[in-house]
Amino acid sequence: MSQAKWDFRIERPIGSDGHWQISYVLLPPDPSQQERRIDVQQHYPAAQTAIDEATRLALIQVADLNGQPPDLRAATAQEAPFTPDSRF
Repeated sequence: MSQAKWDFRIERPIGSDGHWQISYVLLPPDPSQQERRIDVQQHYPAAQTAIDEATRLALIQVADLNGQPPDLRAATAQEAPFTPDSRF
């Protein structure tokens, strides 16, 4: 039986005057625990850049919470929740 692990969900980026902000939610392995929302304290010039960076940060944090070594590379197209052609 495998142990439940932390996961994450990327929120939609919010843009204003060419500056994009984003958040992600850490999903606990135990449904009785509360989710943790993380606001990335950075402004990005494009929505896709914000998504890519939030995905990378979430992957690192989830790996740490799961007791695994973090992967410091950028998110791949399969890991990013939206495509470069997504519009917001």
